[in-house]
Amino acid sequence: MMSDEDSDRLWEVVKNVLSVVAFVDDNADPLPDAEQMTALEIAWISLAKTRRDKALAFPGGFKEEQDRQLAQLDRVKQLISGDEPDLELERLTLEEDWDGVMKRLQELWNKLDVEKGGA
Repeated sequence: MMSDEDSDRLWEVVKNVLSVVAFVDDNADPLPDAEQMTALEIAWISLAKTRRDKALAFPGGFKEEQDRQLAQLDRVKQLISGDEPDLELERLTLEEDWDGVMKRLQELWNKLDVEKGGA
């Protein structure tokens, strides 16, 4: 379980990442949607590679981190596969209510945990 301090820090980072996503969305208009997503994919791949490389410092760490990342990607795939239009999330995004967006995304994430028999 994450401490309140860690949870607050996580949501602060998420808020900053959502700002980057908004920046890409606002400033990448000349690019097709697929290329806009590619920019974010490259950022994720770069960060993931750094985390795997750092995990080399621990026995079995690289494989453990790799498995964790693959589980994350599987979770994202499930979220996308089961996605339906979410007017509430759209409203929060249009209003730039980032706290609301984060809460809504957390609800969706938690719902996936429950459906998978997790938390």
